Amino acid sequence: MRLDIYNKNLDRLGTIKKYECLIWLRRYFKTGSFELYLAFEDKLLQLLQEDNIIHKVDDNEAGIIEYINLKKDVLGKEVLVVKGRFITSILDRRIIWGTENIADTYENTMRMLVDKNSINPIDINRKIPNLQLGSLNNFTEIITYQVSYENLLSEIEKLKATSNIGFKIR
Repeated sequence: MRLDIYNKNLDRLGTIKKYECLIWLRRYFKTGSFELYLAFEDKLLQLLQEDNIIHKVDDNEAGIIEYINLKKDVLGKEVLVVKGRFITSILDRRIIWGTENIADTYENTMRMLVDKNSINPIDINRKIPNLQLGSLNNFTEIITYQVSYENLLSEIEKLKATSNIGFKIR
């Protein structure tokens, strides 16, 4: 499986075709994670930088690099270890600004929280570039909900678990 690497502006930086191990852990109610193990090469260090994005080609999932380390395996060979979480973890970088009192569907509530705090925030410095809402699925379960100054990703994950509605950033 080929892995394309992008910077945070979604400029493609390169491709990785050869690696020793890729662990891609999907979770329904929480943000997934990944671990990538590859033989060390200088050129890989240029590609695999913190906050760069790893995209599995022919898949709609991607992850943000959060950890890079060089270690030796049992044979003494240098191995590059790269870890991170799926791209939904970018919502972990925002809080819900102010107090929200909501009486709407779970789906609309989650969409509104993401929109107001990441896509169209009052303070444009809080905008996450290239983030857009996907299609509305018209789920009908209603929630009455209040939240103030909480982590956006944590609140979305709570709402997902309560409503049994999943979401991901593609």
